Amino acid sequence: MDGHALILTFVVLGSGFTFFAHSSYSPIHLPTRRYHYVDIPMNFTQARDYCREKFTDLATIRNLEDISMLNRPTMKKDLAWIGLSDDVKSWKTALVNDANSWRWSVTEQTSKTNYSNWYMGEPNFGGGKQVCVGINVYGGWTDYICSAAKKSVCFDTNANGKSYVFISTEKTWQEAQAYCREYHTDLALIENAEDNEAVRSLNAQSIAWIGLYRVPWTWSDKSSSNFTNWASGSPDNIDGDEHCVAEYLDSKWHDTPCQDENTLLCHEDGKLKSILRVKLQSDADLTDEAVSTKILQQMSTLLTKQGWTDFSLRWNIQPRKLKEVKAAGSDCGVK
Repeated sequence: MDGHALILTFVVLGSGFTFFAHSSYSPIHLPTRRYHYVDIPMNFTQARDYCREKFTDLATIRNLEDISMLNRPTMKKDLAWIGLSDDVKSWKTALVNDANSWRWSVTEQTSKTNYSNWYMGEPNFGGGKQVCVGINVYGGWTDYICSAAKKSVCFDTNANGKSYVFISTEKTWQEAQAYCREYHTDLALIENAEDNEAVRSLNAQSIAWIGLYRVPWTWSDKSSSNFTNWASGSPDNIDGDEHCVAEYLDSKWHDTPCQDENTLLCHEDGKLKSILRVKLQSDADLTDEAVSTKILQQMSTLLTKQGWTDFSLRWNIQPRKLKEVKAAGSDCGVK
């Protein structure tokens, strides 16, 4: 429960100072995220810095419920930045270890040797959808749409290192990966020029999938959300320069050049609040500070054992209930 603020509602039934709270309770979570439109045109980097200074970050959109919370005012620009972008530095040439970087299927990690052999002008994230890699007849690497059907090269490991197997049946990258994992080790892992030549020599007439791929687009606040709300045809990476994302009037997303000046959408996160209903019984005077303090101490111990690490408790009795609470019990709010 770390990072949550807690609100407790006590129902006091009378007779016997005991708790009926236990681990089967079901707290009701109240979302506290708020969105803020800022009608000041600026580029993506400026927008991110502004949101981090004034709020939490550029907006992360986690689901349709978040979209339903958006109430966009009339603004100077039709597009408003959100926190989604694709860091060109992490994939354009080197095999670095960033969220958007290229990684090998067999290890799910970036290259240990930093070897690469990109073909001229590659990779280019063509059409905003090319995130799987094939090797051409010259040994050069090119990024392609993963759903394209191509031949492939698998590899096996043995006492002498790696051996490669050419698969002539055309498959999508995901199909080729599944096949290689079932019948061999995985799609081809290439760690040096010798490996690359071995794979190239198997493929004299066509493009073949190898095990290199990447996951594009990451949120500014490092959120792991994979929810998307792309407009039809987006992303398309027109002119190879659209690596940041903005929402249009209909809340649909468009990839657009990061240097463009758009208005922005920030989000502000508070602590997650929860409401919990707990039953108590007591024949004690609940208006007595010593009694209420003891109850709060016991509840604090209980919640700590349940895994709560960030909460505060406070005893409240509604004024109109002060006379009734001694005799019959009442609702007491604890925050």
